[in-house]
Amino acid sequence: MKKQKKFFIDDNGEESLETARKRYEKSRLMFIIKNVLFLFLIGFLSTILILSVIASSSKSSFAQTIQKNSLIRQISSLISSDFKKLKGESDGRTNVLILGMGGEGHDGPFLTDTIILLSYEYETNEVYMVSIPRDLIVKTENGMYKKINHLYSIGESIEKGNGLKYAEQNIEENIGIPIHYGVSVDFFGFKEIVNALGGVDVYIENSFVDYQYPTNNHKIQTVQFKKGQQHLDGDEALKFARSRHGIVIDGSGFEGSDYARSKRQMKIISSVKDKILSFSTITNPNKISKLFKILNEYVKTDVETWEAIRFVDILKEIDKNKIYNKVINDAPDNLLTSTTSTYDGAWILIPKGGNFGIIQDFFKNLFENQDKISMQAQQENATIYILNGTDQSGLASKKAKILEAQGLTISRIENAPTKNSTSTIIYDLSNNKYPQTLTKIQNKIGGIRTNVLSENLKDYLMDGKIDFLILLGKDQK
Repeated sequence: MKKQKKFFIDDNGEESLETARKRYEKSRLMFIIKNVLFLFLIGFLSTILILSVIASSSKSSFAQTIQKNSLIRQISSLISSDFKKLKGESDGRTNVLILGMGGEGHDGPFLTDTIILLSYEYETNEVYMVSIPRDLIVKTENGMYKKINHLYSIGESIEKGNGLKYAEQNIEENIGIPIHYGVSVDFFGFKEIVNALGGVDVYIENSFVDYQYPTNNHKIQTVQFKKGQQHLDGDEALKFARSRHGIVIDGSGFEGSDYARSKRQMKIISSVKDKILSFSTITNPNKISKLFKILNEYVKTDVETWEAIRFVDILKEIDKNKIYNKVINDAPDNLLTSTTSTYDGAWILIPKGGNFGIIQDFFKNLFENQDKISMQAQQENATIYILNGTDQSGLASKKAKILEAQGLTISRIENAPTKNSTSTIIYDLSNNKYPQTLTKIQNKIGGIRTNVLSENLKDYLMDGKIDFLILLGKDQK
């Protein structure tokens, strides 16, 4: 009888059929996995090429602005994009202007409600998102002064499709640094993007209500958000990002400021970024198709395809702790001052002293500002008193802990002479000497700032040096 052939040799010269079967199945599994990964890679590259084909042949806004060259050149750019640099990369910093507007069907469809300058520094891998107020007055190329939120609309009136370029050029001239790229999206498109992603997850720090959120028919509505981890659809995400008059009903922050609004916008943008780059999105052809249709219809940009892919590579490497949020406003320690227009009496913002040089210096030195602010805050060491002007027990101690967590030292905590204070008041007795301390107080607990101490509190001056006396009102929780 012929001896049966053995499949494998073990330590004793033979191996069992069971062991051989397991090794065969393992090798087959690895073969399948390799082929699946190969097919996924081919599918992913095919998706990119298909989008390039569609974009190259399309005449819609998104396609036209990201595809100015032939398909062959685009494919060549994609293949060689690792060897190419973004605008500004050679100088160590790329700046992107992000604009949000109502869009068709709204009053003033091209007035930009949201204006953000995003700046990325390659050496430190840091990102600054600077929120610019829509009421800031800027000088246009024809020498006229206009609100910054009108620039896009002016560009569109000169030539349809010219709004983004016109806004970029004029904002660049006013802030003193190059704007390398621009992106504009209308609010309906923003909602559609979030919905196409299946919603976004954000952590809401304070429960707040806004009784003055605008409707599409020129009325107002009430919107409300609950603190904690929340899943928001497109409409909710837009309202969360746009709310201007939030009143905190559960929490310790302040939601009615430009700073709070800008911080919420950053949360939404960060969450959208994470969702787009997630495995569940890039491997889902339906989601990719929906996103492209939305981008095609509602987004305008001068970013080309290979540049978009390069941006994705950069975004994936950014540490969330290195994304900083800044707001230009009319706070005492900030760059602007509020006034009214001599032309129509409208409320406007202008640089302090009418000098745009301070704004240009701010943007030029943006990546040095973080260290300067931290050092300045450490050196201020202001003397702070907190008085509880309500009948809410323990309120002053609660707020003191919040401020102490910010590195501030609270020298005295007690009840105020009366307990009927409606609003929180920050008495700044430092002669504007400690701007970073004031900013921290306003950002964390809010309040109305004044440098005139009320008569019933002047006895506290007998203690000697006091820089800030905070009278807590019933608006605190």
